[in-house]
Amino acid sequence: MASHDTSRKVLAHAAAQVGVPALAERLQISQRLLHHYLTGHELIPDELFLRALDVIIEQLPEPKPSANARPATSPNRESDP
Repeated sequence: MASHDTSRKVLAHAAAQVGVPALAERLQISQRLLHHYLTGHELIPDELFLRALDVIIEQLPEPKPSANARPATSPNRESDP
């Protein structure tokens, strides 16, 4: 899936966002194992990589609607006369 370097960068970014102890708990691994992944001593499994991506995505700010955005309307809603 992702290269080893990219996987480590994603894991490091997630750790920087929430902290190593919280990330280890979230990924259900020990802090020691997380350290091995971060330092390249162990290969990061794809599933762990994807869960780290989830952590990063959850930290992203909510998108703000643009000034010219129109509110969504239901396709089944009848027009007001």
